[in-house]
Amino acid sequence: MDGLPSDLLATALLFADHAALLRLETVCRRVRSTIVRDTDAASLACAALSSASTWSHTTTDYLDYTLGENALVSSVQIEPYRVFWYPGSPTYSPKQLSFALYELQDDGEIGPLIYESMVFSIVKNMTGYEGPPSMDRKLESRGLTMPAQESYQRRDRLPQSSSPVIELEHTIGFSAVPNAIHYHPSGRDYVYPAGGSVLLTSFQDAHSQLFLRGHLGHVSCIAMSRSGRLLASGERGRSADVLVWDYAARRLLFRLSEHDAGIAALAFSDDERLLCSVGSPEDGPRLYVWDAQTGNICATHQKMANIVTAIAFGGMARDVKRRDTINYQFATVGHRLLLLWVLNPATGELMQNKIEQTLVRDYTSVQFSPDRETLVAGSSSGDFCVVGVKTRQLLKTVPACSCGVNAVLYFDGGLLVGGGDGSVLHFDHNFVDTCHVALDSGVAGLALNAEQTEVVAGTQAGSIYAVRLAFGASQRSLQANLLSENHSSAVVQVAYAAGVSDRFATISRDCTIRVWDASDYSVVTRCVVNNAGAPTCLQFSLDVLLSGWTDGSIRSHGSDWGELAWSIDNAHTGGVTALVLSHNQRFIVSAGVGGEVRVWDIRKRDLVSHLKEHSMAVTHLALYRDDLHVISCSRDRSLLCWDLRNERRISSHIQRMGGINTVALSADQHLVLSAGQEKRISYWDLRIDTPVTVIQKAHDEEATCIAVAHNL
Repeated sequence: MDGLPSDLLATALLFADHAALLRLETVCRRVRSTIVRDTDAASLACAALSSASTWSHTTTDYLDYTLGENALVSSVQIEPYRVFWYPGSPTYSPKQLSFALYELQDDGEIGPLIYESMVFSIVKNMTGYEGPPSMDRKLESRGLTMPAQESYQRRDRLPQSSSPVIELEHTIGFSAVPNAIHYHPSGRDYVYPAGGSVLLTSFQDAHSQLFLRGHLGHVSCIAMSRSGRLLASGERGRSADVLVWDYAARRLLFRLSEHDAGIAALAFSDDERLLCSVGSPEDGPRLYVWDAQTGNICATHQKMANIVTAIAFGGMARDVKRRDTINYQFATVGHRLLLLWVLNPATGELMQNKIEQTLVRDYTSVQFSPDRETLVAGSSSGDFCVVGVKTRQLLKTVPACSCGVNAVLYFDGGLLVGGGDGSVLHFDHNFVDTCHVALDSGVAGLALNAEQTEVVAGTQAGSIYAVRLAFGASQRSLQANLLSENHSSAVVQVAYAAGVSDRFATISRDCTIRVWDASDYSVVTRCVVNNAGAPTCLQFSLDVLLSGWTDGSIRSHGSDWGELAWSIDNAHTGGVTALVLSHNQRFIVSAGVGGEVRVWDIRKRDLVSHLKEHSMAVTHLALYRDDLHVISCSRDRSLLCWDLRNERRISSHIQRMGGINTVALSADQHLVLSAGQEKRISYWDLRIDTPVTVIQKAHDEEATCIAVAHNL
């Protein structure tokens, strides 16, 4: 709590109380102080909290929730007039606490974001925190005055043993799920998933990134409402939820938990009142239509006929005279599936209409035309089908690209198609191809800006492009500009060169090595390795990129140009598992699956030493600054120190249980740190048989890597 910023609109006091109640009390009217009382978790039978039921500053109606279990409260928002709690579900009590502060506008609506807190753990015997005096000056600068505080007994600040939080600076990553990218109507941001988070990234500032976190599994689909006010995300896994976010406030509105397995597709209605979600095949698949204002279920279809891959709303259904009715219409496509649905929002009745066609297609994407008279569905066959909404009949099939149509985007200027071959094509209203542009790999998603002049496109190789629509009177063209690059598969290792902090290198299971500029996260060097198996390790210097591979080879690429300089074939039978470059850059120490440690002369690429005592694969190496001693660790639970000059082992340490996955040297090189299957971090003095220090339960799962800061 010592790091809590001073520019808060309220002071948070947290202290111990053995009463079995956790409450939030209001003690001021204009600027609030909040009290959170914690109890012994074992005796916490129930808890209650109060929350205003509306946003208005004149609100006097409060709702009380009874809480019966421990859970994560996603945020607490403290307004000048009211205190609002936003738990992930109104049926759980908080175990952790975070909050966001916003300015309250004159009309009672949410204003700009002032502060977003770290996550605080609500722990037993919690001591108190009181805002610093500088907070008063911050409040006065915003036109507010702090009233006299109630007389409460002051307590010591939270102990330093509270869960530490590291601020996430930036994420490099892109999950190329279907319909993976969205262009916010404001024109400032674009939205995409990366792992279990949804990222909001600025077009102008590479460092401006916000994270929406709440999923336990990887995000499988996202959807944005037409105005950009709402955002929805679904996830994979057995306990998959749909999360609905307030985009402007960057907060969770609803957690929708009806799906039992993963979420396959999401879509908002044109008026932003409804959200449709369809589950993965393991889920049924089941279809739900939700009220986006309340989070309630409007309608459901419990068993779809086939796998669903995409959904699109088409405004209001029309009667025989083509007049809008009160019913909504939307389409679902998938494996040999193309259906039109009509929903009566008053009764929740769902009616499905199958499109009459003789084709057998696996559909991947779907969109309504702006006038809602035509439906376009892309297929894995590389064409798209045009359907008349009124007649519900197939009008034509138009070939587009190879490797399937992954995305379609229907707008006033025609139709944009994203192909599995990396092409983005434009078709006019007569479905004639007018222009195209080639991207680096298959298109995962397309999204148009509000002015309909630019498209943001994500590809399966992890790249994100801005595609300019240059539609003149006599000539049309698509102009692609690379916005960002990302690995398309798991990152195996990250490496910095000695003495360099503005560049770093990564190697990934997509068989690429990249050198990144940390100032703008752009790629300055790119290496593509083919027919080498999977990468296992990486070393980076200003001159070379050294990598180990499962085919047993050590490869060297130029760090400036990325071309292959040389390789040592068959360096280790079964595959290379670890590499370390000497400080004088004259030799390499490598390790393999068979438990051997080998030393190689860089200039001649000759074997200098062969050291073998490990009985299982060596997992990591750490070289001392003298370039004479190296530490190796293995899945056989052993930690060995080698004298490279005399080619012999000089110390051996055995971990009590579990293999060792990684080692590192302390800054003064007096201690060796290890981590692995025991889920703890051990500090070793090589002169002593047992660890001198052990951090128990450092991880919930098996530890895979460790790094030591230069000043520790």
